[in-house]
Amino acid sequence: MEIKFDEQNAVAYVTPNSPFTVEDFQQFSALIDPYISQHGFLKGLVIEARKFPGWQNIYAFKAHMKFIKTHQAHIKKIALVTDSKLAVIMKNTVGFFIQPEIKHFPIDQLESANQWVLQ
Repeated sequence: MEIKFDEQNAVAYVTPNSPFTVEDFQQFSALIDPYISQHGFLKGLVIEARKFPGWQNIYAFKAHMKFIKTHQAHIKKIALVTDSKLAVIMKNTVGFFIQPEIKHFPIDQLESANQWVLQ
């Protein structure tokens, strides 16, 4: 998973390039947690993926769920930039249970997603 953090705009960018691992979520937490501790929240999270990569194993799935549970209250917007049908289903189901506003963008609309999280 490629992770970038634009501290000036308080936006994290994630590009999964293989199934999620436990280490992915540990690395992501280590990157954004100090900022959240100091400022309280991220303005946005942009996830760009042609397709949903899945998880390496059950432990990675559990780490993902823990990450969502502990971080969702500290992220204002999540942009899902993908053509994956699963992402649309997840947005429409998970979106009812977590705080961030979630919006789907087709894979060719990354710039629109970036603009949206910065609003």
